[in-house]
Amino acid sequence: MFFFITFCTLLSFSLSKHLSFSADGFAGAIISIILIIQGIRLAVSSCRRLVGKRDEALCLKIKHLVESHEKITEVCELECHSYGEMKVFTAKVKTDCLASAEIYTLTEKIESEVSAEYGSRIYLTFGG
Repeated sequence: MFFFITFCTLLSFSLSKHLSFSADGFAGAIISIILIIQGIRLAVSSCRRLVGKRDEALCLKIKHLVESHEKITEVCELECHSYGEMKVFTAKVKTDCLASAEIYTLTEKIESEVSAEYGSRIYLTFGG
């Protein structure tokens, strides 16, 4: 892109001496339009990356990891959030009746596994 802009600038400057009108003004307008379009593309690309999209394969892996624990009977809802490079998961899970100390231990275990294996955070809600 830089080469194209430089080339157009030099070409228009050299042609302006041989033409009856100012070619560098037209080239400047064309270059400006190209730069505006590139700026818009860059902004849209950055916004898409920040907003993110759902990675179905990763969500399925996380679901299987959570369900692999014997105390978890079902993962009812799993939401996947992607904020640039950071991925955050929220899950509503059903379990056998557990005491609060057991739920705390299980939550810490699952959170550490997700963090170690995928470099992500998971927030669990227990119910049902």
